[in-house]
Amino acid sequence: MGDKYYKEYQDFTPVVLTKKKPSSSLSSQKSKSNIHINNPVDNDDITPIIYYSIEKINIIKQAREAAGLTQKELSKKISSVISSDFISKIEGGKTPYDNQTYKKILRVLNVKT
Repeated sequence: MGDKYYKEYQDFTPVVLTKKKPSSSLSSQKSKSNIHINNPVDNDDITPIIYYSIEKINIIKQAREAAGLTQKELSKKISSVISSDFISKIEGGKTPYDNQTYKKILRVLNVKT
């Protein structure tokens, strides 16, 4: 084929890559992932996680030992869906406090409040 049937041409415009300049405005520095929240929560308004107090942990430990139960046996008595290390986490202070759970543990251990 000759040159009269074939035409060479470039059909795109050159692209210049540059670094994006950092914006100095405060709104652009905030995360855009929470843009759907109408009233963002200030850090002061977040409530801290409350864990079992030492007194409550001691009550559970003493009542469990008095009943002659292991941590695993007690967790199975509370519910069959609870993991075997549930009581261990409570007694270790690693589980957030839940009043319903605390009352159920005391009920299973026959402890009067």
